Amino acid sequence: MIVKTKLLLEALKSAKKCICSNSLQPVLHNVLLEKTNYTLKICSTDLSLFYLKTIPVLTYGDFDSITVNCDFLLKVITNIKDENIELIEKEGYLIIKTLKTNYNINSIDAKKFPEIPDTDDYIQCLTDISSDTLKKISVCAGNNGYSDILSYVNYNPSTGKLAACDGDRLLVFDTKQIGEKEINIPKQVINNLSNGNYNISVKNDYVILHNDTEKYICYSIDGIFPRYEQLIPQNNNVELLFKSDNVIDALKEIKTTLNERTNILKINITGTSVYFSTESPDKGKSETCIESKLNNIENLKYNTLALNYKYVQDFTKQAKEITLCLNPTSNLSALVVKYDDFVGLIMPIQIK
Repeated sequence: MIVKTKLLLEALKSAKKCICSNSLQPVLHNVLLEKTNYTLKICSTDLSLFYLKTIPVLTYGDFDSITVNCDFLLKVITNIKDENIELIEKEGYLIIKTLKTNYNINSIDAKKFPEIPDTDDYIQCLTDISSDTLKKISVCAGNNGYSDILSYVNYNPSTGKLAACDGDRLLVFDTKQIGEKEINIPKQVINNLSNGNYNISVKNDYVILHNDTEKYICYSIDGIFPRYEQLIPQNNNVELLFKSDNVIDALKEIKTTLNERTNILKINITGTSVYFSTESPDKGKSETCIESKLNNIENLKYNTLALNYKYVQDFTKQAKEITLCLNPTSNLSALVVKYDDFVGLIMPIQIK
């Protein structure tokens, strides 16, 4: 069969992300290449996540299904400059033909590749959710793999909201799509998504993220996601409005004196001016004034609060403008972060 080199290369790059590099089973280092109706299907798995991608076939030939080492195949395809390549399955080899070069690549029998879960007759819960939105939310999810509910992005079908919470911060996005079933999507899977929109569905114990050419299948998790609605304060009426570029520049300027053990960023409000500062016992202190717009500042009963430097940086990178909503009376109460259609929460740090 003949396929476009560029499309196969893109599929292999995505497939590689879903392969367990330290597996003792050789077939788990491989991708499955399988002929389907008018397409070539590329599959990979680490047994917790299954990745499937289809690309169009220009011309059919001697090909059924075969598995080959993903890293090696990726290296071969990367070096091919031809627009199209021919793939042939013959006597245990994947033969790749270009205009000038032939490759005979060792394979493993496709029957040894793990069985791909049947996800037909799924229940679709969300439609056309962008991978960018999912990745933005997942910034606030934990990094403990598939075993911790706080390392998942939660979809609440009764409110239509996606949320992530790692115990120290929270981020919520309103999809405005009321669904049938609660879903927990692993951050580890979201990090692998290609750019584009996905439908999100469930079947039995599986969560499926899919579009016309691509599908990610992973296991769901038993556990109760934190009921976060009551945690978001409604009386934080003191607002600090920033352009994100100004915040990012300010954070860079004072990073040299950041205490990397505590990651404390101090925000000082003097009159109508806002200052960011960091301090380290072995490096010293730096402070910068940042352009901002203040609302209801006359209600504020304190002038200093402390936040986690990295958390502020993570939120700020996701938008052009960002608003910090402060509790007017306590610098230890939860701070609300707003940008675009997202609402976040950061817990301040207690300082002397």
